[in-house]
Amino acid sequence: MRAVSQGGHNVCRAPFDSADRFAYAVIVATLVLTVIGDDSAGLVNAVAELIALHGGNWERSQMAELAGKFAGIVLVTVPDDRSTELIAGLEPLEGMLDVTAQLATVGAPDPSTTASRSIWSAPIVPA
Repeated sequence: MRAVSQGGHNVCRAPFDSADRFAYAVIVATLVLTVIGDDSAGLVNAVAELIALHGGNWERSQMAELAGKFAGIVLVTVPDDRSTELIAGLEPLEGMLDVTAQLATVGAPDPSTTASRSIWSAPIVPA
């Protein structure tokens, strides 16, 4: 298997049958976003639009409204070469949400071996 560039994305090229044809898979980063803020209309849509704008895919989420606050955890996949762009793109949510993004290793056999690190975390407060 070798990495090649196709359409601006890093991909892995691997033979998948005896005719030596190749399959391409985009190498993706998996991010876990946590969001919290005052509950108001449009919060989920604002996050979803930013994820889509940067080529990401909203995989799964859990959300709740508690005591007038909105809180959510969102699992996002994004082409690896666009993950930094997506994280930076979260800043326009300023005034709406406090967002934390962590790079996650999916499929780790033991929770103690899961590698995640905080890549961007900034409380966003109204001006």
